[in-house]
Amino acid sequence: MNKVQVNIQKDLAHGTLLWIYAHNKKVYHSSKRLDNVAFNEHDSNYLGEVKKIFSNKDKQESLLSLLDKVDRIYGICINDQVTTNSGEKEVEVLFFQTWDEVQEYAETYFEKFDQQESKKEQVKQEWLERGRRYLRKG
Repeated sequence: MNKVQVNIQKDLAHGTLLWIYAHNKKVYHSSKRLDNVAFNEHDSNYLGEVKKIFSNKDKQESLLSLLDKVDRIYGICINDQVTTNSGEKEVEVLFFQTWDEVQEYAETYFEKFDQQESKKEQVKQEWLERGRRYLRKG
């Protein structure tokens, strides 16, 4: 497993699937969350070549070393996109060598993530309800 932070000018959502082909070093992403559909059901959107997308040479080398062993590697966006001081958009991506590894990781990761999001939504709804009650009293 290799964790790589990616600097890109693309709007990628949390949980987006990325993959890189070994033969041409091209990077693709899906517009669907990783755990929602099988790999062959994901749409394919071209992002660019590894050397243009990953500006850090060390990160390029670590990805290319993963690609030496397999025909394709898979990545998953594990944070929401943030804008840096320089105006670039950064997405943290965790790469795996096999589809099974990324699926196994996603299963536990998204279970925890969905629970956190559900809890946030519940807290928000409670806060809104308290505000409505306060307005009705006043």
